[in-house]
Amino acid sequence: KQKWVLERDFVIEELEVSGRKMRYQQIENSFTQPNALINIKMLEWAQRVLGQNKDSDLLELYCGNGNFTLPLSFNFR
Repeated sequence: KQKWVLERDFVIEELEVSGRKMRYQQIENSFTQPNALINIKMLEWAQRVLGQNKDSDLLELYCGNGNFTLPLSFNFR
């Protein structure tokens, strides 16, 4: 029950979503969408469905590593 960290216990993942690079720090033992291509499709779909709401706020609860928070932040105030 020991953890040996050689360099770091996370990886940096970059996804291009709707022409913008999203950079995520994926920490060991945290949930993330493991299929990057599916993740990009989900995020772009959510952006399209929600549209531009520059006069509105978005409250995302239980956002984890911000997978949806980061790309959707461009659609809201």
